[in-house]
Amino acid sequence: MTSLNPGGLFGGVATLLYVGATLAAESGHDLEVVQTTAPTEFDVQAFLRSASVPVPRIGVSRTPPTDVLEVHDDDIFVVSAWWDAARLAEALPGRPFVYLVQDYEPIFYPNGDDQLWARATYDIAEAVFVVNTSVLREFMSGLPIEINESTPFFEPAVAIPPGDRGRTNGRRRLFFYGRPNVARNLYGTGLQAIEQALMSAQLGDEWEVLMAGGERGRGISLRTGHTVSRLGKLDLDSYRQFCRTVDVCLSPMLAPHPNYPTLEMASAGARVVTTRWENKTDLSRYGDAIWVVEPTVDALATALVEAAAAEPGSATLPASWPDALQGPVRRVLRDLGGRREG
Repeated sequence: MTSLNPGGLFGGVATLLYVGATLAAESGHDLEVVQTTAPTEFDVQAFLRSASVPVPRIGVSRTPPTDVLEVHDDDIFVVSAWWDAARLAEALPGRPFVYLVQDYEPIFYPNGDDQLWARATYDIAEAVFVVNTSVLREFMSGLPIEINESTPFFEPAVAIPPGDRGRTNGRRRLFFYGRPNVARNLYGTGLQAIEQALMSAQLGDEWEVLMAGGERGRGISLRTGHTVSRLGKLDLDSYRQFCRTVDVCLSPMLAPHPNYPTLEMASAGARVVTTRWENKTDLSRYGDAIWVVEPTVDALATALVEAAAAEPGSATLPASWPDALQGPVRRVLRDLGGRREG
């Protein structure tokens, strides 16, 4: 991974640590976390314990791409980002490794080299794949790549128990997971949809609108008179507490993965509106209060109005990360052993 930055330990980075620690515990290995940029002070053991993940012996090191990493015959390498998979396959040709796939990364880029190189990593013969969510595996199983319907997958244990939604200002809360610099989050479309929904007579004026996921800064003024407050990047504990105060969440994502904010907010009791993409047309497997609609201003605005009038729902997610990962990780270890023996 690049760096153990505490402010970035959400979603995929945290999941990579959980998978790596579970693989280490199940195989009797130590866990060595290799950072390829400036090292940071971070208590990995405490982080894993907070998620009830098995804690093996842990080392944290910094190994820039130009340095030499000492390799042993029984080491198990685990990567997630496509560029790490590509570099590892080039550095250790013929050696099997675990490739945790957490989204279809080629769509993160315009047509060009990065898109082609990311796509090529799903054909690496040495890769033993494990996929984050059944929805993503279903999408990738339809592609002419090495991932198929027998590839191990897991559903993430990202449930946040609902809390007291009472607030001193008496207003209801609309949250927008907006990242202006991440195109697939539909920042502009999302803001327009919120503005249109707030102009609806059904919503009224009792809403406050908040946004996180980008830089903290001045609020964004809407034509309705509302201001979108920009909270910036919250730390993990603050984010979890915040989820429990949200009534309606807009979490657009033009990608096959359902995205963690959608699942987290739904589990915390919010009604969530997200976007369709390819096979991602229904997320009822994860809860009964997730609207999956076309990625248009009109469709999102209509869904926000419907969500605002609906009752809080419930989510269906694994109770813990050990529950989520133990079975898939054991499958991966069997597959990895078979590759090495072959």
